[in-house]
Amino acid sequence: MKGEIRKKGSCKFLDKEFYVWEREVIEKRSHCNSVNNNAGLKLDTTKEKRKLNMIIAKHFLSDKHRVLDAYGGYGITTYLWLKQGCKVDVCEEDEWNYSLLWDNLNEFHGKRKLRCFNYSNLIMFNKFKDVKRKYDLIDLDPYGSCFEQIGPALELIDNGILLVTCGEPTVLYRGFHKKNYTKRYGSDIEEFLSYRTFWKFPKDFFFEKYIKSKTSKKLKLLHYFESKVIGRLIIQVGDPDIPTELLDEFKGREKIFGDIKVFNGQKSLVDCWGVE
Repeated sequence: MKGEIRKKGSCKFLDKEFYVWEREVIEKRSHCNSVNNNAGLKLDTTKEKRKLNMIIAKHFLSDKHRVLDAYGGYGITTYLWLKQGCKVDVCEEDEWNYSLLWDNLNEFHGKRKLRCFNYSNLIMFNKFKDVKRKYDLIDLDPYGSCFEQIGPALELIDNGILLVTCGEPTVLYRGFHKKNYTKRYGSDIEEFLSYRTFWKFPKDFFFEKYIKSKTSKKLKLLHYFESKVIGRLIIQVGDPDIPTELLDEFKGREKIFGDIKVFNGQKSLVDCWGVE
């Protein structure tokens, strides 16, 4: 990014300190400051995402399972899957992030539990498909959109769980690249190109229409949460053994973050970047 300097910092997750890049943006874009603090931004949604990952690891995963972390980042979530005893393949295309991921996961190198790939996940998906590799859980947690990865990822799961983070809502709300999104998803997306409906995109469009169109396999939405910025979907693929304890924990989780309110049984937006 133009005008950006990366400095090595750290953050703590579980029992471990992780190296991360602290970004000091010298040239800020004007729209960066236009989002209010109640939008359901990264702090709350990241905490919830990590809590859900921990619940899934506890109740669904064991040393008998294989996980594909398609957007490894700094290896924070990868570490969780490894601590559960899983065999993990992790992809991270960005060389800066990959260097920290490698360092953060150094205790697992050489133990035949971890394979790291500094390549595009789409390239690796094709290689995994060629060798008929299958996974019990695939995590798609991109910085933006993973629309290209959905189909290839579903081919690598017969019976398991697909985790998907959907970053489109904020883009749709602000009206960026509407023509590109219509070209990408088809004319059905047009009903979500409005501030009154865009936040429904992850569940009502991305799962119900787009993801389901990419496979003939049986899919079931086990849990999700949504905000004005992102959505997170937990999808059952095929017929894996889903413990009742996992489903019970999902029942008590918050599904709505930020300024999405419920009035008379209908969800609407309040104080959404100045929109009434």
